[in-house]
Amino acid sequence: MPNFYDIDVSRGQLIIKEGEPADRIYIVKEGEFHVTKKLIHKSDEPENNIQDILDDPQRACKLKNKFFKKNITKKIDSYFLQSLYKGKIIGEVDVMSNEIVNPLGIYTTTVTCSSQQGSLMYINKAEF
Repeated sequence: MPNFYDIDVSRGQLIIKEGEPADRIYIVKEGEFHVTKKLIHKSDEPENNIQDILDDPQRACKLKNKFFKKNITKKIDSYFLQSLYKGKIIGEVDVMSNEIVNPLGIYTTTVTCSSQQGSLMYINKAEF
């Protein structure tokens, strides 16, 4: 028979973090929790550096200089997905998914406590 463990949390406390190993399933007993997802936007548009090359052609010919590197910029945004209340389950999809759906076995979202106080029950993956 699996054991459930109780934990009390406060506002802003991280419950699960996107990218960490999915090893627990949580059930909300009290409080409110926000689920967020990070999205990375990549831009592979090279910078317009022709003027830099024309200004200093000797420097532009040097090996491994910034003028000829492909400039990729990343922008990371965090998006709110939903709020979870009493009786809701957290992390079950990530923990129970197979290697095809979640090959790394990690959490795909971040969950934090958004109320003053919260209470959760959790079970470890190894116990079921």
